[in-house]
Amino acid sequence: RLASSISVLGFVSLGASLSLRRFSRLGSAVSLIGNCKLGNSFSMYDNVWLAPGKVLTFPGGWTISWDTSKNEFSFKTSSSSGSPPLVISTSGGRLHGTWATESIISASDRRLKREVEPLVKRFLNVDGATVSALLSRLRPKCLHASGEQQGFSEEPPKTIGRDCFVLDADDLEGIFPDVVRGTEKDKKIVYQDLLALLAMAAKERQQQLELHEALESQEQNEFNLQEAKIEALEAEAQSLSRRFVRIRRLSAESS
Repeated sequence: RLASSISVLGFVSLGASLSLRRFSRLGSAVSLIGNCKLGNSFSMYDNVWLAPGKVLTFPGGWTISWDTSKNEFSFKTSSSSGSPPLVISTSGGRLHGTWATESIISASDRRLKREVEPLVKRFLNVDGATVSALLSRLRPKCLHASGEQQGFSEEPPKTIGRDCFVLDADDLEGIFPDVVRGTEKDKKIVYQDLLALLAMAAKERQQQLELHEALESQEQNEFNLQEAKIEALEAEAQSLSRRFVRIRRLSAESS
């Protein structure tokens, strides 16, 4: 027990442990070969340096590691196999598995865009087909989450007993290649870009519907005009028939 302080200029070797009730200040550095157990909290005023290839381990099987070759942080659990649930890199990051969020906000400021053009121009020379026709070529599939992944480029949610509705990246790449990202072995679908295509397809269907309604209205007007002409002809025919009857009656009376 020390009443106030202890100052060491050189080296101190402790055989077992060092217990501090309140406060300890180290002038330069502290090196631990084994484990360090802190009863309450640990506060750092500057930096924490983690050696390459080392990991930080937390309760529940969570680990944090730094990949020097890829310049990215990886968050893993003991139960995760394959890709880690979360990867953070200098250019962004990747999410793997099933994630829940209250809302998704995407930056869509015009000032951040360059070379903006109507989406319809991208599909004018695609076999002469509309976006609706191109979307009809897609083959949506249903995959059970508890089953094995069979030929799908997207991994289904881990929720047991839940079905997952997906699109095949290979099929989508042949129709809308700009919507598919990633490598040949790990293709991803940018579903957010599909919203613009769906909006364009809905616009095309609305234009077709309005065209059909206009044609139907025109045909209805022509039909009504023909009906009016027929009624006029029928009225004229009845008038002629009544005149013919009167002529015959007058002819019979005169004879």
